[in-house]
Amino acid sequence: MKGIFFIPINKPSTPYSEVLSSIIDETIFCDNNSISEAFFGEHMADKYEKVSSSLTIISSLAKLTKKIKLGTMTSNIIFFHPAVLSSIISSVDNLCSGRLQLGIGCGSNQCDLELINKLDNNNHQIMLEMIDLVMKILKSKDLIDIKTKNFSISSKKKGSKKLLLGYFDGLYKNRKNLEIILPILSKKSYNLEICKEKKWSFLSSNFCSESIIKSHISNYNSKVSKENLSKMKIARFIFVTEKYSEVKKYLFAEKSPYKFMINVIKKKMEFYKRNDVFGLGTSDLNEIINELVIYGTPDIVSEKLSEFKNRVGDFGTLVYTSVPSFNEDIYKNSLKLFANEVIFKKS
Repeated sequence: MKGIFFIPINKPSTPYSEVLSSIIDETIFCDNNSISEAFFGEHMADKYEKVSSSLTIISSLAKLTKKIKLGTMTSNIIFFHPAVLSSIISSVDNLCSGRLQLGIGCGSNQCDLELINKLDNNNHQIMLEMIDLVMKILKSKDLIDIKTKNFSISSKKKGSKKLLLGYFDGLYKNRKNLEIILPILSKKSYNLEICKEKKWSFLSSNFCSESIIKSHISNYNSKVSKENLSKMKIARFIFVTEKYSEVKKYLFAEKSPYKFMINVIKKKMEFYKRNDVFGLGTSDLNEIINELVIYGTPDIVSEKLSEFKNRVGDFGTLVYTSVPSFNEDIYKNSLKLFANEVIFKKS
């Protein structure tokens, strides 16, 4: 399958409304052009990555799309109370007729954690505690009375069986198959161990090196049946053009959105001392672009993807990383060519 990932990184001067409109338009295009899954990133306070709520984006797309699955990547669930989050997830999943995919996180942006006074918390364990609570609440058929290490959730004192006060609505048609996804960055990712244990899905980041992605797939397959290919999603920077001669001119150009995005990510990873995710012994931006971006004509990209899959191992969904077009048609056309002409098949 093919997917798309909206991080999204834009110039700080880009109006927020323009960023949101672009995401909406691209997702509608993907829904009509053989893209099966769309994922939306979020950060609370970030001028480069402006989207603050992936669940809100999905709500806005619920009735504008028909088939494409809509995933948070991620919703920072520790920012919510479990009861509030449960009611929001129920609403969003019912709005999009069961197409919600729930990517969860605990705030990778340390600045966001500082804003809500959670820098020193055991956020990863709280996240796992919360998702268990949310799933119990969504499946509940009675008044709520749950106590855990960090939460006490009850509707028994003021709820009413007669009036059905204190009762939650569940997922769309009470479905039991909500897909839970964790993002994976580093080679020895704790998130990957959780996905193996719980048989959740994972998304390997678009800025992970090939060797790190290979380790993700191999590690996951050591515990989870290889038949579950759909649970392994790999994000990549991909640039598709009709003329190979245009690659150098547009991909490596100083005004290239790929160079812009990768440079912003590189600086953030350095700031948080996480630049090991590139898996490279270089700081040269063009070398990093050459390593991270799969580029060429549709035929060349299809061949490179087949070779890439042979090297790293088989997986279910190839996720195209959306880039800002910078008002250049060639960058907009890359997504169209990927959707309609690039061949990607599971083995």
